[in-house]
Amino acid sequence: MNLRLRLFLIILAAFLGLAGIYTLVSRHIVLESFASLEKKIAGENAKRAANIIGAEVEYLDRLVKDRAWWDDTCEFVATRDEKYVRSALPKETFIDQQLNAILIYDLQGAMVWGRFFDLETSAWAPVPETLDAALTRHPELVRPISESTVHAGVILLYGKPFIFSCRPILTSENAGPSRGAMLMGRYMTKDLLSGMGERFDLDMRLLPLGGQQPTELLETTETLTGTKIRWRHSVDGSLLRTTLRIDDVFGNPATFVLIEAPREIHALGKVAFVNSMLALCVGGLLLMGVVYALLEQRITSRVVRLSQIADTALKDDEGKLAHLSGSDELAAVSRKIGAMMDSLRESRGFLSTMLDSLDAGVVLIDPHERVIVEANSRAAWLAGVPAGQIVGRSCFELFCTSHASACPFLAGNIRPGEPMVRVLEGPNGASRSILKTVTRVSREGKEYLLETFLDVTEHERTKQSLAESELLYRTIFMNSGAASLLLNEQGVGTMANEGFFELTGLEPEAVQAGLRWEDLFPAEEVANIQALAGTVGTSGKALCLEATLAHASGKPHSVYLTLARVPGSDRGVLSMVDLTEQRRYQHELYNKAYFDQLTGLPNRTMFSMRLEAAIVRARREGGGLAIMLLDLDDFKNVNDTMGHLAGDEMLRKAGKRVNQAVRKDDLVARLGGDEFVVLVERPHDENLLQRMAARLVRAFAEPFHLGDREIFASTSVGVARFPQDGNDAEAVLKNADLAMYEAKNSGKHAYRLFSGEMNARLLRKVNLEAELRKSIGQRRFVLRYQPIVDVASRSIVGMEALLRWIDESGRVVPPSQFMPEAEECGLVVQMDRLALEIACRETLRWKNGGEAPLKLSVNLSAQHFALGGVESMVTEVLAATGFPASRLGLEITETALIKDLKSATAPVLKALSAKGVSISLDDFGTGYSSLAYLKHLPISVLKIDRLFVSDIGTPGSDGSVLVRGMISLAESLGLAVVAEGVETEEQLAFLRSQGCALAQGFLFAPPLTAQAFMDLLSQGLPAPSDLEGAGDLSPAEQPA
Repeated sequence: MNLRLRLFLIILAAFLGLAGIYTLVSRHIVLESFASLEKKIAGENAKRAANIIGAEVEYLDRLVKDRAWWDDTCEFVATRDEKYVRSALPKETFIDQQLNAILIYDLQGAMVWGRFFDLETSAWAPVPETLDAALTRHPELVRPISESTVHAGVILLYGKPFIFSCRPILTSENAGPSRGAMLMGRYMTKDLLSGMGERFDLDMRLLPLGGQQPTELLETTETLTGTKIRWRHSVDGSLLRTTLRIDDVFGNPATFVLIEAPREIHALGKVAFVNSMLALCVGGLLLMGVVYALLEQRITSRVVRLSQIADTALKDDEGKLAHLSGSDELAAVSRKIGAMMDSLRESRGFLSTMLDSLDAGVVLIDPHERVIVEANSRAAWLAGVPAGQIVGRSCFELFCTSHASACPFLAGNIRPGEPMVRVLEGPNGASRSILKTVTRVSREGKEYLLETFLDVTEHERTKQSLAESELLYRTIFMNSGAASLLLNEQGVGTMANEGFFELTGLEPEAVQAGLRWEDLFPAEEVANIQALAGTVGTSGKALCLEATLAHASGKPHSVYLTLARVPGSDRGVLSMVDLTEQRRYQHELYNKAYFDQLTGLPNRTMFSMRLEAAIVRARREGGGLAIMLLDLDDFKNVNDTMGHLAGDEMLRKAGKRVNQAVRKDDLVARLGGDEFVVLVERPHDENLLQRMAARLVRAFAEPFHLGDREIFASTSVGVARFPQDGNDAEAVLKNADLAMYEAKNSGKHAYRLFSGEMNARLLRKVNLEAELRKSIGQRRFVLRYQPIVDVASRSIVGMEALLRWIDESGRVVPPSQFMPEAEECGLVVQMDRLALEIACRETLRWKNGGEAPLKLSVNLSAQHFALGGVESMVTEVLAATGFPASRLGLEITETALIKDLKSATAPVLKALSAKGVSISLDDFGTGYSSLAYLKHLPISVLKIDRLFVSDIGTPGSDGSVLVRGMISLAESLGLAVVAEGVETEEQLAFLRSQGCALAQGFLFAPPLTAQAFMDLLSQGLPAPSDLEGAGDLSPAEQPA
């Protein structure tokens, strides 16, 4: 078969094959595509049918709502007045709305009234027992029913689908409570369904539930309202049929609806397929003719010519060859044939030169005569004869000791190409080892033997040295301290030392059988080790990595393995060092570095790392995060009362409660002490954070069981968000801490979300603290003095020193605006000393009109006693100013006494009293008012708070009774009484009548400057009307 015929048949076969493939593929694609469209149409029909039926249910529900939410219906349920039925539910209602039944139920589910109308006969009929029985089986449809409940849908009444809606009976304003329930319904008949379909151009028919209809349909689709429907479709000739299952209100099949539509899409598909096939056949035949003509012109005829050129080259390898014209591939081939012939001639000359230059002897032998016909110079040198004398010599005479009749190769004892080592004796008697190979070759149609000889004298010596080296290497390998395994060329372990058996727990028999990677390492690591081991063979470099060794006992070991190639071979050596203890130690160090050792939770370091990573993630993804900072309220009391072991146990249990109160993905950490923190990534909204914070607070509502005791410990939670409440980790954590302290200040056992106002308050507090510290250094404080008056004589017997701060603007600031912050930051101790120093220096020489020295009262804060050093401070000031201790009175509040009554405050007060300093109890009655410290402490003066004094004479108050009781108590204990805040003559008269000796207040004088007070001493107390403008008269300036 010539080339042209073969080419024509190939093109024809290709066309027919492609046409056949196109036919099969296009038929499948086109028809399948149209089948898919038909399925989609069937699904749309199913959804339309479901939406039509759903609309019918909604229409019925609106009818029920219009009647059920009506004052007249509510009244009917209560009175059963038939006038309501005649006016509101006449026969026309059933006919117009196509209703079969209207039923009214009371709250107990009993039917109050019911009518059934047969639409086919247009006549009343008794309520079918099937309907009553069905509702009896499902009382939840009519009882109980709340104001917001509605039951609407389809139920199956003994094989017939029934559309119904039931709503609670409410007032016309849709107000409860429910008086009962009203139900309306109609049977879903074939005519009803057909009429609904006609309105929407859809052919729908009702199918019974039983028979051939499937109970499980293949397809599920969602309608516009989100309702899931079940359906399937089929084709019947030119019809597309869709079967829709209608479920009842309980999700059980109630009936089936058949929707039929013509298969218009399928017919269009067939026409399109036939037209495409005709176009393919016509176009394909035309294309085949054009392709064949082009191939004949450009390729076939030129290939024939090229064949003729090749034939010429074979017959005459010395002559000049013709070439094809042109610049295409065939022309290039013709030129290359010529080039190849030239190259062949050159190669022959080159081969001859190369054979002479080889370091191997090559001879060509006539197998019949066993004489050398050609040889290179190396062969003559090996044979020990001149190069010109080797041709014509017998091969066995020079290279083989066998006789001509006994050639081992010709006898078949040696396979072609099989190497043999021979020892040749040189002409000088020196022996030489040669590697000899023999093979048959053909040259110009004649058979020869081609023998090659390679001098391997040095190789044999090297081989002997390698054998000796291998013996030495084996000795070193077996006695090495490292666990080592020798691998063969296939990577199978064949030999191991004692260290290997000790590390792996294997027996020598396992190595003798051959150890593979899978026997030593887990399957998930083997692939990686094998891939890396392959690089050892190619690069020659040793491989080092960590892996998990599968110990024979089943306990995994961490090992550091080294895989190296044995020099000069394809074998390898695997060495392993056991890292198990080292990794265990590293794991312990990691746990100590990043986890809290008491609770097992992440520590501050780990939390900081996770927080920074979460912030980077939130910035990249545009999300957010939140920090919830928790601090146990009054945890110090547990340590102080029960010991640190109990405190540690409570912290462990607290950590577990926090973990259980948050989401699985949230990070819980302990920052230190009794402080925990929760990292919440991707919080949905602020409500979620509030719910989580509230859940954390509630988690601490239950008591902690520590031994046989129950301890209650609440927590305060502060919440801050990123990026709303801070641009970095430090800012968010700081604001969460601020929110937590806000929760503590609000009463503890609460949570607070950070707000800008908190930050503003903090800034104001920081600024105020800084200004107060500067003012203390600059002594920008002054004192105001309020006289203490003898009630009987109305003479001044002492004064109370009241501290005032002068801010940078020169404004005199009362204590109420700076003292709380001063106490919180600890500055009040320095202020106490400063006030005592100024008061002692200013009042040292003050006397009343009778030259009697005045008693000075100075306030000391409760914090001063808590920090200690009160006694030494008072002693130092008295010594520095020369003020007599007998003239000094220190006023302390009940809080200072109660906080540390036995261990700190009481000894200090006794020591001061022993020096002559009198102790006054300030604001008595507003705190604990305990008799214990009044009896056992050196208190000499009891000051009644202005709160009680101001109620004296007030109708309906018990101020007079309380003041009388306090005075009586003081007298019984031998204490002097000072009434604070006296502002009226009536109050003064009452105090005088009850035996109160001393008083102070605006009735006598407001707090005065030092100069104003000295003027008062010289002039005497003014009448109340003369006090205006005498001093610091702001209500905030009253003694605190």
